[in-house]
Amino acid sequence: MLEATVLGPVGARVHGTPVPVKGRLGRTVLAALALACRQPVSVERLIDALWGELPPATARTQVHIQVSKLRASLDRAGAGGAVVTVPSGYLLDCLADVDEVRQLLVTARAAGDPAGTAGLLRSALDRWTGTPLGGVTAHLAGVEQPRLDELRIGLAEEWIDAEIACGRAARLLPELTALVQAHPLREGLHHRRMLALHRAGRRADALTAFQEARRVLRDELGMDPSRELLALEAEILSVETPPAVTVVPPSCRRGPPGSPGATRSRPRSGPRWRAGPTRHRWC
Repeated sequence: MLEATVLGPVGARVHGTPVPVKGRLGRTVLAALALACRQPVSVERLIDALWGELPPATARTQVHIQVSKLRASLDRAGAGGAVVTVPSGYLLDCLADVDEVRQLLVTARAAGDPAGTAGLLRSALDRWTGTPLGGVTAHLAGVEQPRLDELRIGLAEEWIDAEIACGRAARLLPELTALVQAHPLREGLHHRRMLALHRAGRRADALTAFQEARRVLRDELGMDPSRELLALEAEILSVETPPAVTVVPPSCRRGPPGSPGATRSRPRSGPRWRAGPTRHRWC
């Protein structure tokens, strides 16, 4: 079985043994094919991944050369036939780590209980081994890294919701604080941090976190906190101790204007630790 990694340094393994894929162009072809989830990728898309809007005159020839080199490396490693030529371009028969993540996400959402969901989502998050698409061209990374980053932060939000629903708010706080620091304009993370502090019995810290969120949103985005964030502040102010029932309020997913998380989600019925699907270009 051929395995491809794109959630970190790009590479390939056959039966657990690494396959040498030399050069930035070769790794870019491998990554572009792996991201396609066993769907054909046209030569034009590969040219765009390799050189963007300024391809060389020999671009098509160079694509064929890079695909041939990749095919030869895989053949030598025992993965003959993994690169398939189709009328519209090429297809890579492999299991990519991003495929595993998406499969785990589907299974997690169908788990039916927050504990099962939390475990599956944690396993999905552990598939990241570094900055996605390490070692590819800037053209492919510039388009696909933000999508993979959004996939990861969306998974993290769903994992946090499931952990809070399990009553494990206190142990989330170090990782949740680091996420807020890394993504200060994402209101949903501020919301979850406030809620986790509240559930952990740290009422004053939760209110301080609200003030920090309001300052960041006003200073950086010129926006006031959402109704959901204000409602959580009111809930925290109304009680001296955390509620006994662990129910996660509607999640907020607001980021910088124009970012994938820029719109506020409406409250949904059903378990609060489930989130909507994430769409990606390659699948």
